[in-house]
Amino acid sequence: MNRLFVIALVVAAVAVSAQKPTVKPRIMKSLPKAAIKYIPRGTLNPASLDAQALRDSVAVAKAKGEAAITTTAEAVDHLAPAVPDPKPEAIAAAAAVVPPVAPNEATLTLRAGTPVPNTAKCIAAKGACGDRTKCAGTLVTGLCTLSWVCCVPTGTTPAAPVVTTPGPLSPAPVFTKEYLTGKFDPARHPDFVPTGTGVYIRKEAMAAYRLMAAAAKKDLGLTLSIVSATRNFAAQKDIWDRKWNTDPLYKNIADKKARAIAIMTYSSMPATSQHHLGASFDLWSVKPSDFTGTANGRKLDAWFAANAKKFGFCRPYSPKSTRGNRGYNEEQWHVTYKPLYIPALAQYKQKVTYADISGFSGSEFASQIRAIEDYVSSVAAECLTY
Repeated sequence: MNRLFVIALVVAAVAVSAQKPTVKPRIMKSLPKAAIKYIPRGTLNPASLDAQALRDSVAVAKAKGEAAITTTAEAVDHLAPAVPDPKPEAIAAAAAVVPPVAPNEATLTLRAGTPVPNTAKCIAAKGACGDRTKCAGTLVTGLCTLSWVCCVPTGTTPAAPVVTTPGPLSPAPVFTKEYLTGKFDPARHPDFVPTGTGVYIRKEAMAAYRLMAAAAKKDLGLTLSIVSATRNFAAQKDIWDRKWNTDPLYKNIADKKARAIAIMTYSSMPATSQHHLGASFDLWSVKPSDFTGTANGRKLDAWFAANAKKFGFCRPYSPKSTRGNRGYNEEQWHVTYKPLYIPALAQYKQKVTYADISGFSGSEFASQIRAIEDYVSSVAAECLTY
């Protein structure tokens, strides 16, 4: 492909861009030269995201055997946040074409007049704004790369905010026995992402957590943090064996079955922990007193009880009195993402037996303690339905 063709392509794309509503251009961040040099300057803007220019750049790059941006989402990932336009009518005039939703992505109903981030890849639901409204693309720094604004037409009253609780994932996730018992490395697993605090969780749970953390920040002024997340079998075994062999609270309990039960006040046997699943994490603090004995902890506890379900989360370890006095003690900090947890728990009960719970100190007592029936399965009722 010669230089004249590339120049002609640029001129044509610029001409098309000139016919579109005037919007403030985004500033391109630094990218590999091969990925951006065929995208005509100024053709990517907050509203259009110029799909044609993107396709042209891909065609040129492929002809030259070079890598190029291949999706609108990738292009947006490399755009700096736009300067907010103070004129809502300018945004409404530059209505964007909403991309289709991927089959495996849950979506949120968008709030009229409010930027609401979507799930992991931030794909807006087609038609989510309704017949009376239009959508324009925008970036939300620190939440998600791409979200959408539902713009209410002039003269109408914005609709009340609506949040749709995430339901079952489609397609439904299928987990192996090895996965369910923590026999994998989350740092190398393609479905896991880092939380920024040195631990990993599933992508779906991380996307929902970001939405929830943003809401808590807005409502409470508190910055949430994940203090513990996915632990594989080896990591859980380290915790268990340390308590069994060296922790003075437990190591001197002569009756080994009683020792195991004591440890399981808060800690799971390896191969039975919710932390193996990538859907659960510990939030804010793992000290009960930080929730019951501080003003911020009490505010967060009450806020979570009222709002977590909106984002697909629940707290499985409610007071034991609500779970037939079985299982672990109450843990206000332990949260789980239901769209992942519900299918994982069902598959765990189908695939895992006591023969799979072994390889650590005291594992021989797992069946006597009824680790599966009274601990794995003893969760709050709200965590068993969407």
